[in-house]
Amino acid sequence: MVNLLASLNTSDEIHLLIGYSNGTYNRIRSIIDSNAKPILITHNTSDTKHKPFPTNLQRLVDSKELIILNRPFNIQSDLFTLGRSQVNRVVDRVFVNLLQASSTLPLKKQIFQICQANRIPLNITTSPELSTFTILSTHTDGDFQFGVTTNGKGCKLANRVKRDIVSKLPRNIASICTHIGELRQRIQQEDQAMLESQYEEELDNYYGEDEDSVQSAEFNKFVNEYDQSASQRKEQRARWLNQVVEYYPLEALAKLRVEDLTSEYYSSSSMKKSSAHEPVSSGNIEDSQTKETELPVKKSKPNPSDQESQDKNQETVATSTSSILTEPSTS
Repeated sequence: MVNLLASLNTSDEIHLLIGYSNGTYNRIRSIIDSNAKPILITHNTSDTKHKPFPTNLQRLVDSKELIILNRPFNIQSDLFTLGRSQVNRVVDRVFVNLLQASSTLPLKKQIFQICQANRIPLNITTSPELSTFTILSTHTDGDFQFGVTTNGKGCKLANRVKRDIVSKLPRNIASICTHIGELRQRIQQEDQAMLESQYEEELDNYYGEDEDSVQSAEFNKFVNEYDQSASQRKEQRARWLNQVVEYYPLEALAKLRVEDLTSEYYSSSSMKKSSAHEPVSSGNIEDSQTKETELPVKKSKPNPSDQESQDKNQETVATSTSSILTEPSTS
């Protein structure tokens, strides 16, 4: 089974966690890192009365990054009252971490049916068949992030594959993402500035003309490939950036600065423009025409029979010419 992988923006969402285990802290930590707000409901209150929460969880509670409700889970009200006001108090996402036992299966199925009917994303640990989404084994370095999933075939294997991929990445992959992001932003800002100035200039020219000369002689002017306007060059600039990202080695991208890439773009553009408008002298034209006309001629050996017939023809022409010259005029 192939699932649709997506990177979700969960900022300010309310994520509800039902049940607690050794891996709950890591899940809560990842929720907080994604700028979402976790709420933990400890389903089995008999244990929590005698066992205090771990220090790391208590620290999150003290810093108001985590809310713990030490009471039984009320499936009919908690899903629809603990959420944000923007979504009518419905929670944005549910994580269930109950024991893998026959006694918890009816509750898991009930949670799944209600979440599915109300389109609430649900993840149930150790029950992928009752989950509508899964959490990937992720690696994060700055703005760079990737995830690996085995679609429920084994989280340990996913972690192993992730570590193998990380070992082959450049150490400064975060810097690469930062440089490329800054370059993309700079190109977009420059394009926007040029488009705004061009729009204002065209607007001034439009209102400065008479009504009968709105379509001036420049209306159907031919646009050379290397004399394009800012709006026409915008698509080429974006394509140029994509080519750099696509074909440059990662090591080269890591060493390049935004200024280097920008100057390289302008230098390549100016070279193309100068070569397109470089005047051709008459001497160059004559030389090129001479080179085109001076084709190599293959010399063949003369044939004896052809040489004899050529000599006879020359003798005949000479005899005829002499007779004409010596013949007296009749006039």
